[in-house]
Amino acid sequence: MSIEVTGITKTFGSFTALKNLSLKIDSGELLALLGPSGSGKTSLLRVIAGLDAPDSGSVIFDGDDISDRHAKDRNVGFVFQHYALFRHMTVFENIAFGLKVKPGHLRPAQKEIGEKVHELLRLVQLDWAAARFPSQLSGGQRQRVALARALAVRPKVLLLDEPFGSLDAKVRKELRQWLRRLHDEIHVTSIFVTHDQEEALEVADRVVIMNEGRIEQLGSPDEIYNHPASPFVYHFIGNVNLFHGRVEGDRAYIGNMVLDIQHPAQHDKDNAAVFIRPNQLDIERSPVAGNCFEAHVQHINPIGAFIKVDLLSEWGDPIHVEIPREKAAKLNLKKNDAVFVKPAELPSSDRSNYELQAGGGVSEPATRTGFTIWLTGLTGAGKSTLAYLLKKKLSAMGHRVELLDGDVIRKNISEGLSFSQQDRDANTLRIGFICHLLSRNGVINIVSATSPRRETRDQNRKLIYDFMEVYVKCPLEVCERRDAKGLYAAAREGRVKEMVGFDIPYEEPLHPEVVCETDKQSPEACIGKILEFLRSKGVLGRGASESDPKC
Repeated sequence: MSIEVTGITKTFGSFTALKNLSLKIDSGELLALLGPSGSGKTSLLRVIAGLDAPDSGSVIFDGDDISDRHAKDRNVGFVFQHYALFRHMTVFENIAFGLKVKPGHLRPAQKEIGEKVHELLRLVQLDWAAARFPSQLSGGQRQRVALARALAVRPKVLLLDEPFGSLDAKVRKELRQWLRRLHDEIHVTSIFVTHDQEEALEVADRVVIMNEGRIEQLGSPDEIYNHPASPFVYHFIGNVNLFHGRVEGDRAYIGNMVLDIQHPAQHDKDNAAVFIRPNQLDIERSPVAGNCFEAHVQHINPIGAFIKVDLLSEWGDPIHVEIPREKAAKLNLKKNDAVFVKPAELPSSDRSNYELQAGGGVSEPATRTGFTIWLTGLTGAGKSTLAYLLKKKLSAMGHRVELLDGDVIRKNISEGLSFSQQDRDANTLRIGFICHLLSRNGVINIVSATSPRRETRDQNRKLIYDFMEVYVKCPLEVCERRDAKGLYAAAREGRVKEMVGFDIPYEEPLHPEVVCETDKQSPEACIGKILEFLRSKGVLGRGASESDPKC
């Protein structure tokens, strides 16, 4: 079911929660409403549900204006942050409640209710808990019961108001991945409210950024993160450094650091604002060709594959930098150390009135013309075959192409690393850093690497602009049959340790740009699919033939 809200305004006394807001949600879409507290997220959700009436505007379901309908007549499932389960009822009774209170002519038979409840319990992986009470379940399990209860009445729309807000960080992460998989199974039009940026970008098909009752930006997670439409979005999505300097022609000057910018400012050139994300900066022990500034280390956060370093600039402003773990180990940073900060990526510039460049988003450096195609999947899925064929195609089209094989990189650059998860992450990030350097020089990188951890691949996505993930999907049993090296057989016999698919789980991509199912599609069909995507992004030229060296 599609949803459209048009011109919605909602006030509470003198406070205006929603200001002439309009939004269209496609059928089967999972949309996130993201914004700070008080931005209007929950107010919009309640207006769509019919729990609150707007002062003006309309709510339309599948072309039908339902603005005047009561919440009980909208066939909407609602999941609250604090579960709202009946404590005196078992899990079974909680889920069955909505079916049992339906009017007589709409109420299913007892047998049908029982079958439906058990079906939902299996769906939310709680079929063992039917006779338990909410007090006997964990927070994550209670939230799944609440979701099953909302789904029991077969809603046309599912609304979730910060469903994981009261859970601890580990359970939140597990549940949001589970929610994404569940949505892919049931395809109910769903809207969820969150103030957690990572949660919205990981789970949703599209994200709405809200601020003071208005929509700041609507787009895919990639568009929101890499092409923010306003300074508010840039600040709100992820960490960001704000520098003030001056602009002369196509260069910005910040202290002793000089940055090339794509769209020079037209006015207020003496007070330009430049936004730089922490991963776009680098740290050195000594000055680099004068294009740097001095800073002092204030704090080091060693958690994760990227080390977070808080610095104080020579002019007294706090600076946040993220560097790969291996780079941090070489620097051996300590608190109060004097270091030099330089640009790892050319940043985007903004004018002093905070209007972003023409084109509606933060621009990318003009010198970066290459991109990276990262093929990920199980051993034996066919990554290397596709990588070789893709390189052959793109090279014939006149492109500069580098093929980066994970095993080759490990042998030649990452010698000494084991196959442990931590060392696999280190190898994956090293490949990402190589891609980062090559793509700045106009090279197309084709990576063939298992890289089992989704978080590590996503870190490379943030590091490398124009990062395109290709999920080479193939069932484990098919990969085993194809395994010429006998690695899977050796893993089953215990002769090979830390094998992905056995000892180490492979985390499937949530939002890959292309999926190639190599047990169903030929290599040629997979290559055609990848090339079609590249053309749709405009990186190979429009309408160019595969033999055209200009494309």
